[in-house]
Amino acid sequence: MLLDTHTLIWAMMQPGALSSKARKALSGADGRCVSAASLYEIALKGSLGKWPEVSDLVALDLDKKLREDGFEVLPASGSIMHYAGGMDWDHRDPFDRIIVATALEHELALVSKDKALDTFGDEGLKRIW
Repeated sequence: MLLDTHTLIWAMMQPGALSSKARKALSGADGRCVSAASLYEIALKGSLGKWPEVSDLVALDLDKKLREDGFEVLPASGSIMHYAGGMDWDHRDPFDRIIVATALEHELALVSKDKALDTFGDEGLKRIW
């Protein structure tokens, strides 16, 4: 399964913010993945002060920390980036677009609270919350 950025932050820092369904899915998952785009989003928004809750993570080697915690960081490949950029979807957040494209490329369920992801309309995208 693939965690979106907020789900990753909550899993690391505030597990109580996750839904019971999300916690159960994460605890029983064969693999827990995150998109490299999430690391970029955390670093960018944290360093700009737009997401103060993640400021402690900005100073870490987050890639290493995630791997130590059992996460696989999936690269934002050329095919993922091309697909994300060309999606026929009104949702403009580039991070969400890359994360959705990553989930579809790797055929992973996406753990996310964001109901806006349901508007993508691809039956292959399974959102867990």
